[in-house]
Amino acid sequence: MRDTWLIVKHEFLARVLSRAFVIGTLIVPLLGFGVAALPTLFGSGGTAVRLAVVNEGAAGVGDAFAAAIPNQPGSGDRNTYQLVPVEPGKRDELIARVQSRELDGYVVLPADLLERGAIQWRSRNAGSIAVVRDLRVAATRAVQAERFARAGMSPD
Repeated sequence: MRDTWLIVKHEFLARVLSRAFVIGTLIVPLLGFGVAALPTLFGSGGTAVRLAVVNEGAAGVGDAFAAAIPNQPGSGDRNTYQLVPVEPGKRDELIARVQSRELDGYVVLPADLLERGAIQWRSRNAGSIAVVRDLRVAATRAVQAERFARAGMSPD
């Protein structure tokens, strides 16, 4: 039994004290930390986003959507939005304004928003995850507020 233990101990120490094991043990956690921390360290933070809003549904939905979007400068990591209301039926004009960089994108609140619960978002690029999240949260709050109002209830 003693001979087996000596062999196991020798093999273990030979593997653990090897240069590759020591380098791997130090580098893998550093790489993991770098992958997790670099986007946060070099992120652009919050930006100002200029959006056109086309409300094809009830007026209350558009007002609630505008109220739910963060439009006051806050902390450095939050986007702020400047909303430009646009009449329905002017999407071709909006596409041109987005392509000319006058707008960052536009949001359509369709007439069936209360039934389907889905907005339409268009921009020059895919948009950041934070922008999509903010739009989704604002649309959800607007739909909930309008449904509460139609049911004669207070959302608070």
